[in-house]
Amino acid sequence: MSLPPETTPVLENKKNIKWLQRLKEESWEAELLVSAIAIFGTFQLFGLIEWVTNKYIDLLPIEQYFYGYMIVFLGLLAISILVSMFVIHFILRAYWIGLVGLNSVFPDYSVEDKVYSKIYTEKILSILPKQENTIHKVDELCSVIFSSAFTILLIYSYMSLF
Repeated sequence: MSLPPETTPVLENKKNIKWLQRLKEESWEAELLVSAIAIFGTFQLFGLIEWVTNKYIDLLPIEQYFYGYMIVFLGLLAISILVSMFVIHFILRAYWIGLVGLNSVFPDYSVEDKVYSKIYTEKILSILPKQENTIHKVDELCSVIFSSAFTILLIYSYMSLF
């Protein structure tokens, strides 16, 4: 007797899991592109803050300059944090791409195949972290920075609208 074929919902669930895993593995390309665009866009926001500052000086009475100053200061702080996070993400993602390329050419540093002594090879391999672990940790760090930056951006946008 043969086993019954998998039911459609189970098969559908496996397809979704494969699709989601593939999306997770390939999301770095979109992250890198969006991060570069976000860096460019957030650098443009400094000009907007300068314009807002000039408008506050023109429109606000002298007694309310402190409030205008606080709004501009918090805006500059938020934009500076966003720029910093996007630049750090971009640099770490570029580093991650380099690690992946290095791992594809020299898996685990390929030190064992070289002319180094066995003792030196063992010591250097015990000191160096495994490439797979480093790649995984940098990938997770990049994803956390990217999602945190956009969360801060959305929260600050929501606060500024209301």
